[in-house]
Amino acid sequence: MFFQLKITLRNLWRGGIYSVINVGGLAIGMAAAMIIMLWVYHQWSYDRFHAKDKHLYKLWCYDEANGNFSNVSFAIGPSLVNEYAGFENMTRYFETELPFAPGGEDGANRTFSAGNTNTIVVATADTSFLNMFSFPLLRGDAATALIDPYAIVLTESVSRRWFGDTDPMGETILVNGVMNFSVTGILADLPDNTGFGFEVLIPGSRFEFDFSWGHPSVSNSCTFVELSPGVDAKTAGVSIRDIIAKHTDGHDDTETYLQPVSKWHLYNQVDKGISVGGRIETLRMFSLIALLILVIACINFMNLCTAQSSKYAKEVGVRKVTGARRYSLILRFLGESTLIAFFAGVLALIHRQIHFAKSRDTGYEKSHLVSFLITDRSRPFRELIRRELLETGIAESVSINFASMVESESKFADNFHWRGKDPGSQVIIERNYAEADWTKTTGVQIIQGRDIDIRTYPTDSTAMLLNETAVKVMGFDDPIGEIVYEWDTPYHVVGVVKDFVLESPFDPIRPMVIGGPVNGWLNNINVRLNAHGALAEKIGQMEEIYRKYAFGDPFLYQIVDEVYVRHFDREQRIGSLVSWFAGLAVFISCLGLFGLSAYMAKTAAKKSAYAK
Repeated sequence: MFFQLKITLRNLWRGGIYSVINVGGLAIGMAAAMIIMLWVYHQWSYDRFHAKDKHLYKLWCYDEANGNFSNVSFAIGPSLVNEYAGFENMTRYFETELPFAPGGEDGANRTFSAGNTNTIVVATADTSFLNMFSFPLLRGDAATALIDPYAIVLTESVSRRWFGDTDPMGETILVNGVMNFSVTGILADLPDNTGFGFEVLIPGSRFEFDFSWGHPSVSNSCTFVELSPGVDAKTAGVSIRDIIAKHTDGHDDTETYLQPVSKWHLYNQVDKGISVGGRIETLRMFSLIALLILVIACINFMNLCTAQSSKYAKEVGVRKVTGARRYSLILRFLGESTLIAFFAGVLALIHRQIHFAKSRDTGYEKSHLVSFLITDRSRPFRELIRRELLETGIAESVSINFASMVESESKFADNFHWRGKDPGSQVIIERNYAEADWTKTTGVQIIQGRDIDIRTYPTDSTAMLLNETAVKVMGFDDPIGEIVYEWDTPYHVVGVVKDFVLESPFDPIRPMVIGGPVNGWLNNINVRLNAHGALAEKIGQMEEIYRKYAFGDPFLYQIVDEVYVRHFDREQRIGSLVSWFAGLAVFISCLGLFGLSAYMAKTAAKKSAYAK
């Protein structure tokens, strides 16, 4: 055994550069494949570490008008637990960002702008959340930590950031300068392999959400349920539909279904209760890349070994004797390289898509654009807020509207009608509403007609803007003056705007309408900030103005260009990984081709020397 090892090592040493190429290429390929598969396993393990993961499900709904959505009525969860024995527990979950200030009265005297490092990810949840999900508490009791409406649970890193080594239990946390919370628990920092992203937890009972039936929950919220052991998810889904029909007198005909929490991360694209893809496709692609790299490395290893044993020469001789033609021999040896180049080209494509998304024209001006929410209590003062933002010089333009520029808040298929519409058409249309200065504030280009402006034209409360795609879908040759009905409300078209990207830069442009405020659906203010001065300072000034009229409601804002970047940040990271690994595959291939070419050149030189 030792003798054989000695011979092997001696042969490797004598092989010189060929041994380095041969062994090194195989080692690099194996290492790369293992790294990729470790990443694949990490993605696959998302939220599978919860002790109850086999019984935890996320509630989804589907209807023809809205497609798939997870922000179901807040009333569904409690009704399921109270009225059907198959449901063990439930929690409603809402995640957002808020400016936080630690430290009671001392903190109340300090100014914390929404743009500084005290803005953290906050989640509201029911008391059962920590019992359903296995996020370990380092301090406090999971059963009682969220019972008090004024309780707050911190992650370990946030606790250390705010309180250092001091015990934070019982300390006061100040939110927006008006809401006090008492620390009731310390959580271990969330692991990387979870779809939850909160840094602090607050009881949902602290906020005035509408828990009545038929009222949808806020956006970015969802409901999780825990099924009793032995209960089938399909059977539970039928019970959910029965309970919804019972409480809505059969008027709510949405299809409701359950998705296992362990599939929440990977199968993030669902349709009518069926997982149709999502991140799982990325895992499959990377698994294929790992296999491809390993195969290439093995092929190169075998080629060099074969070359050194002169089997290629023998093969060529045998093929010639048996009648092989020249082109077949060329195809034999170039086929491998061509195949490798083909796969490399395919991988370079998931990079071209990233480049397209990054350089895609959004159709509006993202920089210096900020949006924030207005609530039932602050909405009556929206005009005062608008004027003060302009008079203080913080803003160049302000638009009061229904939704921001980076999220799809509302879309319908069968609620819009127009002249010549096909009765069987089910085109999903995005919608927004505005009072005035919408295009001026957002930078969306008007290509025909004018903007909505209720201050100049009082009848613009029923005016409407269409994007280019909506004009095509509706079949209007000259859309100005056309009437579009939303339910029974007639809107008159006053302008057409250029198509713009609403959510992800990878998504296609959908038809969209921007209506006047006749129905009062105004939940958002877009602000075009003055380009001079620090962004954090201006956001802090905006917050001060808002808090005058908010009566304690939190200042929830979005910096549009930052949100837009986050929409394709994950895809960009994946694209970078694909590029690196595709490059690695090509590098390994080049190593093998270089080694093979060098060996053949050396062999030819020796034959030439012998001939002389």
